[in-house]
Amino acid sequence: MATAVQAQEVTTPPTFDIDPGEVGVIFAADQDTYFEVIKDSKGNPASNWAPVKWGQTCTVSEDEAGDGAAIRINNLDFLPEQFVATLDLSEYKYLHLDIWANANGKLDFAMQNWWPGEKFVSPVVDLKAGEWVRLDIDMSSFAWSKKNEVQQRCINVFKLGGEAVDATVNPYPTLIYMTNIIAHNNDTFAAQNTILADGATGIENVTMQKNSKTGYTYNIAGQRVEKNYKGIVIVDGKKMIRK
Repeated sequence: MATAVQAQEVTTPPTFDIDPGEVGVIFAADQDTYFEVIKDSKGNPASNWAPVKWGQTCTVSEDEAGDGAAIRINNLDFLPEQFVATLDLSEYKYLHLDIWANANGKLDFAMQNWWPGEKFVSPVVDLKAGEWVRLDIDMSSFAWSKKNEVQQRCINVFKLGGEAVDATVNPYPTLIYMTNIIAHNNDTFAAQNTILADGATGIENVTMQKNSKTGYTYNIAGQRVEKNYKGIVIVDGKKMIRK
């Protein structure tokens, strides 16, 4: 059996070169330029993550990646980033992020809010050992709830994995770096990267899962539960009561 390719040391992240005044920064590699972090609904900087809890096995910490800052994720389970309060990205079209992995693997990304209980799962991305992958999630392509005819792109949890990828078949890389988590509206910049959109086709290095339905059951706290769980549950983004 061939030995899996492993990259031992993370390299410097790619540059992000949109005007800082035109973006919503959550976490940036260049923290001297993109120092003003977007606030959540309670006035906390979005980079003030809530502690990882609910028994997740992954560990998350801020680290250096070459000459830039990045979030280091070890032993990925499925819930690395939960915001302290609701993060409103309604004025932005794209959520950009750069991902580095120490081994080949697959990831999907989920944007979830507690109310009205929506969750949207991206297509699956192929990761290459030792390479930065540049991604732009086209948030406008997902069917968010509307307020005064405006899509409400509000997020409480941003998940890596745990939705469309079966980790028993395609194990997650054991070490991931994530940075330049920045919301923006720049179509030209997004077109230079891999765009993840609901129902998109023909995008390089992406395995499409059009409906992104898993059948998994979650309680209102976002914890995955058994199918016989009683009470308010969320299945494929739909809220229901099980008695």
